[in-house]
Amino acid sequence: MKRLLRSSFLLNKSVLEKNIVDGYHIVFLYQGKFIPKFKEIDQSMKTIFYEIIRSINQDHNPC
Repeated sequence: MKRLLRSSFLLNKSVLEKNIVDGYHIVFLYQGKFIPKFKEIDQSMKTIFYEIIRSINQDHNPC
């Protein structure tokens, strides 16, 4: 599981690097009872990254 999370993070971290100027620490905890396929982990990682970007942008640019 650790290897799958790390691989997905490394493949998708450029999304965060392009959209976030400030430094942040991110921790992922998996508490499931089965190991999902890489495709599922990768899609979830992308969703999480875009949600983080959206949240940070809202904090920096309140309407």
